[in-house]
Amino acid sequence: MLAAQWRSWHLRHLSIALFSLLAFGCSAESEFTQTDCEYLNEDYLIVSFSSDSASRTLSIGNSALTFKGTTLKDMKWLAEYSDIQSVSFENEVVLKITLKSGFAKNIGEVSDSCKVLINKHFEERGVVW
Repeated sequence: MLAAQWRSWHLRHLSIALFSLLAFGCSAESEFTQTDCEYLNEDYLIVSFSSDSASRTLSIGNSALTFKGTTLKDMKWLAEYSDIQSVSFENEVVLKITLKSGFAKNIGEVSDSCKVLINKHFEERGVVW
């Protein structure tokens, strides 16, 4: 009897913990705001984002970009420039990347100065979408 109560208590708390992780650990994409935007070296522009409970990093290199986040929905991925359909700014502030496969991701809000750096980085490499 005691073992059954113990299992029931643990299952209930495990369910609550999983629900909390899903509900609060996965921040909406528009809630991410750029916290840093600078060159690691002349080849890599690193843009960092955060929300109340998570963070994201976009590394933009010479021929590809890498995305890494800390939520369950944010899988790490790499996209060669040839795989990218567009890099745009929704409502002039939310960085959005769309791949030729149809996958699209709103990364987060960027400042005007970071938007200029991103556009310049692609322009210097002859990449236009």
